[in-house]
Amino acid sequence: MANRSATDQEAEGVLGADAQSSGGVSDEVCRRILRDLEMRRLVPGQRLIETELALRFGVGRNAVREAIQWLAAKGIVDVTRNRSPAIRELSLDEVMEVLEVAEPLNALLARLAARKFDRSKHAQPFRQLIQELSAKGTLQDAELFAATRRKFYRLLLEVAANRELRRHFASINMQIVYAQYPSTRLQAIRAEDYLAICRAVAGGKSAEAESAAKRHVQHVRGEIVTEIAAAERALST
Repeated sequence: MANRSATDQEAEGVLGADAQSSGGVSDEVCRRILRDLEMRRLVPGQRLIETELALRFGVGRNAVREAIQWLAAKGIVDVTRNRSPAIRELSLDEVMEVLEVAEPLNALLARLAARKFDRSKHAQPFRQLIQELSAKGTLQDAELFAATRRKFYRLLLEVAANRELRRHFASINMQIVYAQYPSTRLQAIRAEDYLAICRAVAGGKSAEAESAAKRHVQHVRGEIVTEIAAAERALST
């Protein structure tokens, strides 16, 4: 598991299960665990039982163990001595720390993509992506929205063409944040923000794209704080 390519690392980061496989069984287990987290078939705090996962995925326990170890190294799985490994659950402080890192990286990604946007090469895929993000069915189908989100980031990373940014971007644990806060309202906010970023990038407006990307993370932060406050009020009544 140590010699994974940058593309494989995307599978454990922002892009989820869309990355190309190096062919290893444990790589496939990684992707399937991440897809289950993205679709909330696994949730933060849930224990990962090797025998259950091996049976579910039709693989050996060694492959499951390797996948869990690699996901633990990436901060996706929490490994505590004498207890089964579990999907990591973030405290509010940890969520805010993730977003604090995500904001400048998203801004840099959007700025570079806008600066390097080549209409002859990139206009068509961006038009298609904008259509998909604008479609009502995208928001109504959780799996379709997840796939479109991965496409959004994959396309931005491709256009930005910065290997160091790609490497760092893969380590942001936003998938855990979204698994902990899966509201329909937040999903709609994300879709609108992705559209704003796409339009700025496709227009070659680097400053506007950077600002839109910063606002996106700020919107996510604000909605999470609002959700938590609402939940606390509900508990107190």
